[in-house]
Amino acid sequence: MSHQKLAFLTICFGAEAGMLRLQARSFSKFVDPDCVGSIHLVIDRGSTTEFIRYVSEQVLPEFGHLAHLVSIHAFEETAPTHSSDVGLDGWRRQQALKLVAFHKISEPYTVVLDGKNHFIRSVRFRDFVCEDSRPIMSHDVSRGLEAEFSNSLRYFEVNPASYRPQPFATTPFVFPTHAVTATLDEIERRENLSAYEWFLTRPASERVTELYLLVGYSLSQCSQLEEHFHLDWSIANGWWPSDIRDPSISLEWLLSDLRSLPRFKLSSIHHRAIPELTTGQIGAVGSFWCDMNLIQERSEAEDFLLDKR
Repeated sequence: MSHQKLAFLTICFGAEAGMLRLQARSFSKFVDPDCVGSIHLVIDRGSTTEFIRYVSEQVLPEFGHLAHLVSIHAFEETAPTHSSDVGLDGWRRQQALKLVAFHKISEPYTVVLDGKNHFIRSVRFRDFVCEDSRPIMSHDVSRGLEAEFSNSLRYFEVNPASYRPQPFATTPFVFPTHAVTATLDEIERRENLSAYEWFLTRPASERVTELYLLVGYSLSQCSQLEEHFHLDWSIANGWWPSDIRDPSISLEWLLSDLRSLPRFKLSSIHHRAIPELTTGQIGAVGSFWCDMNLIQERSEAEDFLLDKR
């Protein structure tokens, strides 16, 4: 089983340009090349010509020895054209885009990332798929989204009260590729329209997420999620806009945890949290990235954090 390859999928948009470049560099430093079958960068709707060129000219070279495995997909060749995605909240559109991008993937497992994610320690196939072939899903305490969790399960006639806790709705996600395409096929069979359009036109009271849709479909096929997934602690941690307003959380505490706990293989800083970072915090992030061998000089951190297109 360990000889199998993974696909990696990231949705790209300009606000995360610098972090996407850092993610590419972290691939070259920390991801075992033996586990990489393909890497897919999907450009989000409304991206500028400058950003699309940036991905090709600045991001792609950072993948180093893995660059030949990278495919860059235009939005138009990934998602069906539909007016419902114009002006829509980017977070929801990006979830729908992640799902339909699975039609481009042939590997049996896909690791879904956000542009803000970057590797900080070595990873291999077994960090994503366990020995018995089940992909690993995080069961850490989730940040809200209870309504989306319930809506996703109810859509597939699964009682949300029968399954707790809800999985952690933060990337990385490891999805069986066939399960995602089966989920999309089932939605399209029921609705007689594209899964992309269906996802984007859900009324506010019936909204879902990409992760919880897969959970709902999987539970409709079995009695326990553990039949399809190995539940474990998350291998990622990050800094969120909400953390800035929480006096019980500090960036220094987060960086200390990331340094000291080997289970953390990825880190992230949300693009909406970056403008709130002080000069001292940017320096602390730079020191952390230096310690993890992502950058050579602490001053490079500002280049990555503030680079937007």
